[in-house]
Formats: sequence, structure tokens, C-alpha cells
Amino acid sequence: STADLRRAMEEVSGQDLRGFLAQWLTRSGVPQVSGSWRYDSAGKQIVMTVRQTQAGDPFRFALGVGVSAASGGAPAIRRVQVTGRESTFNIPADAEPATVALDPGVWLLAELGSFQRTVAR
Repeated sequence: STADLRRAMEEVSGQDLRGFLAQWLTRSGVPQVSGSWRYDSAGKQIVMTVRQTQAGDPFRFALGVGVSAASGGAPAIRRVQVTGRESTFNIPADAEPATVALDPGVWLLAELGSFQRTVAR
């Protein structure tokens, strides 16, 4: 049963998995994620906003964010914890990135919408 699976997984991991399993096994739908980002040169950081647009309560999940330097190379992956309908994050960055991408490794079960760069204010 699901309860037996939960107990076995909790025993091995040492974590309480009730919320995780309730969210991903007993609830329909997936997160629909979109957002925007900008580079704050004074604060030397990327300011990004992530929005969940699906009907119903927001999901709680870890989200990988790929930050690609203007000089090229593989993106550096940062992790953020999305916990609400709209979340804002600041990611330290000494220089303006070429791109910022949501879930570049495609780990999250979600529908990813647009993630646009906005003009700094």
C-alpha cells in the first residue's frame, strides 16, 4: 500500500515524507511555472520571480536555476525552494549573466512557461 511504501521510504531516508507524497501522489496536476529575472549590478545579484499559475494550491518544490556566464561554458546550477504562488529569489552573481534558465536539467515534473529577462529599474 502507499502507507507501507511511505513508512519504508521514511525509515531509509530518515525524513517525514507525508507532505511530499500527498503533493505528488494523491493530488492531480503539476506545477505550471513561469517568471522573470533581471540583473542588479549595484547589488551584484540576479533577482528572479517565479510564479505558479495552475489552479488550486501552490506546490512546494526545489527548482534548479541555470546561470550561464557571458564568457560561455556550462551553466552553474543554483537551487531555490519554491513555496508559494509567487516567490522572489536573489542569486549572487559578480557579473551579468548571458542567460538564466529554469530547470535546465529537466528534473521537475512541471509545465514550464516563459521565463523572461526584464529591464532593470
